[in-house]
Amino acid sequence: MTATESDAYRDRYPELFVILDEVGLSLSPRVCAERLGLSKSSFDRELRRRQLPHFRVLRNWHYVLKLHELASHSGSLAAVANARGDYPAVLYRFFERTTGFPWGGYENLHGMM
Repeated sequence: MTATESDAYRDRYPELFVILDEVGLSLSPRVCAERLGLSKSSFDRELRRRQLPHFRVLRNWHYVLKLHELASHSGSLAAVANARGDYPAVLYRFFERTTGFPWGGYENLHGMM
């Protein structure tokens, strides 16, 4: 997912991204649906209707983009992890699982983000 795609998704369902900005990675699809006033199945249908990927894909990529932004300001992903009280390895693995690229190769993605 590129930053342009993220913006397009944000335009399709702005209420969802407000919740993602507030809560972050710990948000479950059920809790998100409840905060939007929907059942879980209605929420899933709403995502499909708005031509959006599955909730967990959206949530993870949204978080990756936030990590990238934070790291660009703080200088490194390790600094972001330490500031948040997380282990750096956890964020490095999360980034790689989500993007398919190691953090060290994120410069390759930089043009996409």
